[in-house]
Amino acid sequence: MSASVWRINPVSRLHWRHWEEEYIVFNEASSHTHILNEFGAAILQLLQEAPRSTAQLTQALVSLYEIKMELECWSYFQSLLADLDELGLIESHRA
Repeated sequence: MSASVWRINPVSRLHWRHWEEEYIVFNEASSHTHILNEFGAAILQLLQEAPRSTAQLTQALVSLYEIKMELECWSYFQSLLADLDELGLIESHRA
């Protein structure tokens, strides 16, 4: 059975701006603008490179930010994935 992976929603066309600690992402497909923190922007940028499983995303973020994925961080990460999915920026699919 194949694992579920995250990817950028294939209909999304993202345009980026960065000011200080905020990232502004305009999705041309939905005409919505989203304000993301650095962590949320990193997830989208990683997924723009290639689809990744939750474990691959976790490992990339741990390496990028040199953090430990403790329970509080893991819960935030899961919540952020759900939020990005709900906004239609990313989606989960079977690899």
